[in-house]
Amino acid sequence: MILTGSMKVTLATNRTFTGDLESGASNISAAIAAAFANGTGDNQIDLVYQDTETLTTGEPKTYDLDALVDPITGAAVVFAKVNAIVFYSKLTGNKVLTLGAGDFQGPFSGVGDSVAIPPEGFFVAAAPITGWVVTPTTGNGLLITNASGGPSEYDIYIIGTSA
Repeated sequence: MILTGSMKVTLATNRTFTGDLESGASNISAAIAAAFANGTGDNQIDLVYQDTETLTTGEPKTYDLDALVDPITGAAVVFAKVNAIVFYSKLTGNKVLTLGAGDFQGPFSGVGDSVAIPPEGFFVAAAPITGWVVTPTTGNGLLITNASGGPSEYDIYIIGTSA
């Protein structure tokens, strides 16, 4: 299988203002992009994992990054490095989901760190050049936790390399 990819984060704003002595407009258009060739080196990927999950109230889910099963093909997905994580918390359940706090450090400053993602919120982290190392058994768990009070649904996308 040959896998290539790209990702892009875009921010665009348009602001107009009227004051006593002047009026005007200010626009921001920023885009950050990364492209990935097929392979296991710098700026390369050879694995992708995607999933939609529903967690019941208070339920945790740990993604063992070196022992995943592709929900589409049923093939093993064994990450040695993760180059990007995209996480989207759907409005379903209207609960805050916590991403992180597992033993995979990845984009977090330390093991056990996490970020709270509110409904309709998303988290994008990328290390396109070298990726984040997945350490089998001791540094492979990406944890998602649902707040209490009802189920929540999310989408997760992970790209990286097998070596």
